[in-house]
Amino acid sequence: MACIPTWLTDFRADLPQIDVPILVVQGTEDRILLIDATGRRLPALLKDARLIEVDAGPHNIGWTHPQEVNRALLGFLAS
Repeated sequence: MACIPTWLTDFRADLPQIDVPILVVQGTEDRILLIDATGRRLPALLKDARLIEVDAGPHNIGWTHPQEVNRALLGFLAS
C-alpha cells in the first residue's frame, strides 16, 4: 500500500534524466492505465522510447499476451 500515494506524483520532470533506450509495451484495452493517457504519451516525453501496442491487451498483458510481450522484449534487446 506504500505505493498508492505516489500515484498522484507527477514524475514528468524526471523523464529527461533517463538516458537509456526505453521500451513501452501496453495493451490497447488497459482499463487501469488508459493507453491514450500513458503509453501513447511517453514516446514524446522520453529521448529514446519505442512504444509497442498489444492489440486488445488488458492491463496485465504479461499474463494474457505473453507471446506478444516476449516478441517485443526480444526485438528490443536485439536492436
